[in-house]
Amino acid sequence: MAKPPFDQAMIFAGVGRFAQALTCVDQQLALTPRHAASLALKAALLVEMDKAQDALPLFAQAIALDPRNPVTQSNHGNALAKLGRPEEAVTAYGRALALDPGYTLALLNRAGQRIELQQGEAALADADQAVALNPGMAAAHRQRSLALFLLGRLEPALEAIDRALAIDGLNADSHERRGGILAGLGREEESAASFDRAKVLSPDRAQDLFQQSLEHLRRHRFKEGWQDHEHRWRGRLFTRFSSAYETHKIREHVAFEPRIEDVASKRILLLDEQGLGDQIMFGSMIPDLLAAGARPEIIVQERLVRLFRQTFPGISVHPARRRVDVDYLAFDKVVAIGSLGLMFRNAVGDFPGTPYLKPRAAFIEAWRMQLGPKSRPLRIGLCWRGGAAHRTGAKRSMTLETLRPLLERRDCEFVSLQHGEVEAEIAAVNATLEHPITFFPASETEDIEQLAALTLNVDLVVSVQTTLIHLSGALGVPCLVMIPSVAEWRYGLTGETMPWYRSVRLIRQKTAGEWTPVVEAVAAELDRRVGEASN
Repeated sequence: MAKPPFDQAMIFAGVGRFAQALTCVDQQLALTPRHAASLALKAALLVEMDKAQDALPLFAQAIALDPRNPVTQSNHGNALAKLGRPEEAVTAYGRALALDPGYTLALLNRAGQRIELQQGEAALADADQAVALNPGMAAAHRQRSLALFLLGRLEPALEAIDRALAIDGLNADSHERRGGILAGLGREEESAASFDRAKVLSPDRAQDLFQQSLEHLRRHRFKEGWQDHEHRWRGRLFTRFSSAYETHKIREHVAFEPRIEDVASKRILLLDEQGLGDQIMFGSMIPDLLAAGARPEIIVQERLVRLFRQTFPGISVHPARRRVDVDYLAFDKVVAIGSLGLMFRNAVGDFPGTPYLKPRAAFIEAWRMQLGPKSRPLRIGLCWRGGAAHRTGAKRSMTLETLRPLLERRDCEFVSLQHGEVEAEIAAVNATLEHPITFFPASETEDIEQLAALTLNVDLVVSVQTTLIHLSGALGVPCLVMIPSVAEWRYGLTGETMPWYRSVRLIRQKTAGEWTPVVEAVAAELDRRVGEASN
């Protein structure tokens, strides 16, 4: 007797034959349209087939029919996670765990999304619970290692990943993770060995090569770094942070490993990628592209459009995350803006480090008038929070209270350059200060050209690791950067300088999470600069 279509679908799904499983489950739904298990299975299959958006209404129907099924709730979280909606995914996993507190997979998946949200302590709590429930599960120790790494606890993170490898020594993910931790600890040779082991176990793993590229770039081995960096486009973890790439579905048009000789006299479309600061940083190579004889058009985040149009007159600049009427086939090459590094920045000596962005003079003058004359020797632009919520944030940010030793100085005036809604936070601190921080509504500096013009009206920027650093460097404004002990690759492994910008000086944490010595170092530099300004 033939099995029911649902049972056949389960068999096919269990062996990874998702298309056949989908055919069977559709047959079952034709017979029983309100069959909750079939709706849930179809939704889960669509997630596996990279159609998570199409899965959401099916999950809603399945959950409405059977709200107490923890697997459906957890799979709903998987769909939201794939769509880059981590807050909602955490909520969905929470519903699954309320129904089944011992659901280890839901715990691990929730930990993963909390890591995305930079919620290190919460992620660690989930991973600890998963380890307690299933101490022989390598994935639980691996997730615990990730949470510890996020918290800056590198030695315990290494112990956790070694536990995972003791259980499953052939897991490429664990070897890759170990390589990243060892890199953070400055154990370069061991780090390289771990990355090499990951590649041996999974030779075609784009993520391994991409992670290795970041370690090369962090150590200013630019030629090797950019070559491996091209593998970033093969991984979904990376591509979902490129709005043009995802929105316009142009995978087949992107030129990998572009060469200078490929662009001379050619019509080039530059794609946005990564964060706003990255697009500013990589924008430093647009003059090189023009000098090579290319005829580019650019897609960038909308907040950057006006500044790029002003800086590069004659170049068409399109906003990302909108429907752009661009015929990709009309271009000779479609190049991701980060791939310009492979063409133009293969050694430290290739970086000019000079200013290249130019907001309108009228905007600069308008901000000068609005600020009025300086009341003290130094006017300082201030930023204390960094990182998108779904990527980074906690370890690179601080509170205004941490900066109080600076804010209480009588020889400096402070202007907030912080992005986002911070009016209440500033008001609370200003109520305790003799000389309050100057603040402007977020709407006045949302556009990056306006923020650039305001930034050019301060003597010095003091900021955590964020977009403002790239903007300051691109404008040539002196900038002190307060960075965590394990900084992003853009800031290098050691030293006070970064090749991208001559005007930027780095002040690094010596111990993870300890900002007080960093603030003290900033204060000492302010003493020096006030002395110079007073002479």
